[in-house]
Amino acid sequence: MVDPKRYAQPPLVLVLAEVRHPETPAWTTAQIKEMKRLLDDVLPIHESLVRNDVTISVVPGAASPTQSRVRFESFRSREGHTALTVGARSYSLETGVYDGWDNFRALLNRVTTARAEVGLPDGVNRLGLRYLNEVRLPQSAGAVPDWAEWLNSQVIAPLPNILGLEVNQQQAVVQYTTAEENDTLTLRYGAVNGPPAVNGPIRRDTPGPGHYFLLDTDAAWTPSGTPEFLPNTICQAADRLHNNVEPLFESVLTDGLREVFDGR
Repeated sequence: MVDPKRYAQPPLVLVLAEVRHPETPAWTTAQIKEMKRLLDDVLPIHESLVRNDVTISVVPGAASPTQSRVRFESFRSREGHTALTVGARSYSLETGVYDGWDNFRALLNRVTTARAEVGLPDGVNRLGLRYLNEVRLPQSAGAVPDWAEWLNSQVIAPLPNILGLEVNQQQAVVQYTTAEENDTLTLRYGAVNGPPAVNGPIRRDTPGPGHYFLLDTDAAWTPSGTPEFLPNTICQAADRLHNNVEPLFESVLTDGLREVFDGR
């Protein structure tokens, strides 16, 4: 994770918080109107969405897919770069215009409080906090970057130069445990040659296909049992997850890459 207030040209393209909870009844028209009223000054555009959900049941000798239509309520900002999506088992807040943790946390607290007021879930099953960074080098001009010059050697593909090979694609996943028993931290990373990991209206500027290094961090709290759905508890857990992410992100960077992010 990187805070735009720290770097002039941050690689962060998406921040997403997701809260999963026990299934709740479908919202009534009155509940939708109330949610819109509570968030009208920040997420005024409402849309009902229907998505296809496929469940595969495995039986001896065959796999039986079952398709169902699942409804979600979407509330987004006028420019479309920040959105809340509410379903029966979860809600998620995402933004492509992250302007610091304090502001994002305040909005997370607000939508969580509104979710409790409109229809209180029975508890919390999981909280996830995800940061997607696309590290791009403006001077590469289509050439394959030598990421060993810019990133910690522990995230670089092994021995490409010694073997006379050129890294075209790379994918890796590492999951860490933390001091908190129910918290995990997952880093997905690798060199990419292709379309951006994040596109669509949530992103302010979408570049074309090309070379970049993906740093995708997912911090999660999966509590024991099903604790009560309390906005303050959820946001305190989000603070704890956030505090784990930034040191991990910074540990991957070199001073040279920090200068790139600073526009130097």
